[in-house]
Amino acid sequence: MKKLITILMFFLSLTSCRLAGKDTYFLTTESTPKVHYSSIDHNVGAPSSFVLQNGIYSVFYQDFHLDKNKKNTIYKTTSTDLIHWGKSEKVIFSNKALPVLYANVVIDTQNTIGLITKAISPLVALILTEQKRISTGFQLYYSANQGKTWKYISKIDFPGVLTPDSKPAIIWNSYTRKWTMTLVENQSIKIYSSTDFRKWEFESTFEKDAQYRDNIWLKATLFPVNDGANWVLLIDQEFPNPRDGSSIQYLIGYFDGKSFNTKITAKSQWFDYGKDNIYNVVCSGLPENAQSTVIGLKNNIDYALIGSMKPYWGSFTFPRTLHTDKYSGEDILASEPIQVIEKVKTKSQTLNNLNVNETVDISHVITIPLTPSFIVLKFDTKQMTRMTFPSRFGIQFENDIAEKLIVGYDAFKGEYFVDRNNFSIAKDNSQFRGIDIISSFHSDSELVLKMIMDNSSIELFVENEKQVLTENYFTEHKLTKVKLFAENGIIKTKELTISNLNPIQESY
Repeated sequence: MKKLITILMFFLSLTSCRLAGKDTYFLTTESTPKVHYSSIDHNVGAPSSFVLQNGIYSVFYQDFHLDKNKKNTIYKTTSTDLIHWGKSEKVIFSNKALPVLYANVVIDTQNTIGLITKAISPLVALILTEQKRISTGFQLYYSANQGKTWKYISKIDFPGVLTPDSKPAIIWNSYTRKWTMTLVENQSIKIYSSTDFRKWEFESTFEKDAQYRDNIWLKATLFPVNDGANWVLLIDQEFPNPRDGSSIQYLIGYFDGKSFNTKITAKSQWFDYGKDNIYNVVCSGLPENAQSTVIGLKNNIDYALIGSMKPYWGSFTFPRTLHTDKYSGEDILASEPIQVIEKVKTKSQTLNNLNVNETVDISHVITIPLTPSFIVLKFDTKQMTRMTFPSRFGIQFENDIAEKLIVGYDAFKGEYFVDRNNFSIAKDNSQFRGIDIISSFHSDSELVLKMIMDNSSIELFVENEKQVLTENYFTEHKLTKVKLFAENGIIKTKELTISNLNPIQESY
């Protein structure tokens, strides 16, 4: 009886939150993301398309479930500033019962489909469908009203191999005046091109490096950066090497419209060094001179349903802009949170010049909530070679049941790290447990950690946004305590600034 009353009270609290405001309500759970898009109506799965049209950004994605017999539902959410996202909408391409397995939506600024006579750029959708579980194929649709309704064009006679797990990526190549598709087929990447979406031609194949032959390739995305001076290939994968789980490898090279070529580097590059960033999609419809903007699924294939018993599951990464840079003598792909994050900052608090020896508890002087927030932490590292310099240093967040999230730098190993071992859920899940790292021998006079802290995740940006690490954590007890630490030495914290962030979703 007591358990039944507890359950009833829980649902009553959610109902009262729904009725509290016409357009906005706040969830009672301490794990619900506040500055990352999510939904309490369904499990948010991987985004498949990201489009800018007439000043409105749309992200198309499908829900996630383990039941193979259940049909996927395609949703979209929209924003005018890449910060505040509206209530999810179901996307209906056709009233026919064909299940939609995947949906690529782009803006056709050149009207290559040739069906629009007015001076508007239609949305074009290449839909992967399955018929009676025996055949998989593409169908083509378009929308002249920003995706509110869709009109069928035709089936596509595609020359490649399609499976229910196919996840094609499509871009408009303004240099060749063609559409370019990248598609993982039989664990290699096939490149196709088309002038009108109807007829696709095979161009080339890109194979795996020998050292990563065991990795399972899931999706590939090819796009230009630096006004086409470079091209980047993102490869979403699940792999045993160099660590278990989901991640995205990237390659920087040149694309001539047919083949992607890249030079062999000393080490493989990873788009995100955390375990919880997968299936990033590149925005279609941006001005030609704009930096590429991406958004991804903030989760991991290996433990995707952790948190599914809460009134939400799944969320997106904070949108990021991409550019190439140099780091340790190599070309890298740098990503940083979009600058409009400044628009959701509210109250800020700054502490300066704190000498840290072992542990300094600053909880009593922090007067604003730790989540959601944007945190900047600066350490004085001019004397990293001195005998009294700490072996590890950083910041530790804790809640009232002693669960901890530890973020810092290991000077002895040359690694940034996020440690989430101290959460209750880690005890029962070996794939969630662990310390994730970014190998980086820092040599500057100042070390800066920038963090987007949400109720259930952290996005850590280091080395001037040249490296990033995204991690989920799950707890029903909000992080309220904060400590600075320095192991086996003393370090000066030059600055700690915490800026609260307003919740970003206008409605669910």
